[in-house]
Amino acid sequence: MTHTDALLAWFTENEQTCAARAETLREDSREDDATLERVRGNVYRMFGAMFQVAARVSEGEPASAKQLFADRAEPLAAKWEQSHRKAELNNDVETATVERVKLDVIAEIRARVDALGRADA
Repeated sequence: MTHTDALLAWFTENEQTCAARAETLREDSREDDATLERVRGNVYRMFGAMFQVAARVSEGEPASAKQLFADRAEPLAAKWEQSHRKAELNNDVETATVERVKLDVIAEIRARVDALGRADA
């Protein structure tokens, strides 16, 4: 298994783990927590798909895949950061919490993608 394949599997595992946790939380009548888990899972799914496309387009060149992924991911992360700041300024705790969850997941994803580049360089 290549490092790229391992990273794609990591995205899928995290998405599935979040879905399972969301279901458990929902069954425990913890809808707010379940919603946050679904948000986490959606971020893994979305960015996993983005990385899969980047890997396919870069034809096995990890550095190219990493750059293409970053080019697509960064504008979205910047939008979430802006939304988070705006929500905090407006004391919108619910939106700020959701945006923080998304930012935390993308930080984890960035670290994983960065590690891929170092491992394959």
